Amino acid sequence: MNLNKVNKKTGFLMIDSIIGLLICGMGVWLIYFVVQSLTNSQYDYRLDYQLFLQTIESDEFKFQLEKVDAETIHFYSPKTNKKYRLSKYNDTLRLQGATKGHLPVLEHVKKVHWESQSKSQVLIKGEFDNGETFSSSSIFDKT
Repeated sequence: MNLNKVNKKTGFLMIDSIIGLLICGMGVWLIYFVVQSLTNSQYDYRLDYQLFLQTIESDEFKFQLEKVDAETIHFYSPKTNKKYRLSKYNDTLRLQGATKGHLPVLEHVKKVHWESQSKSQVLIKGEFDNGETFSSSSIFDKT
């Protein structure tokens, strides 16, 4: 009988369990904070506003400014030979044809105000649902 023989069993130690639990805990913590930051962040509407301006100032329509009143901007497009109007409906600015259809061009708009600065220029000011404001002066082709 050999008493000097050391029992060398390999096994899962308690420190291994603690390290595993710490790594799992840090993973859950990271996922929690990533989800929190994504759900609580406010959306930045500046890009949407630039796309809106690109649409109404585009060469696709070459809009000419006809009339600006408190509720609506009236345009004429020599490219399509049609009249259009831009107005706010609920929380959306939409571009409508004279008879049918509409194109939502900007959403989440809380309020909007436009005023004519000349026969071919209009000032557009407003606020989004998240409190972000926008303002620009657009110049259109002359009639």
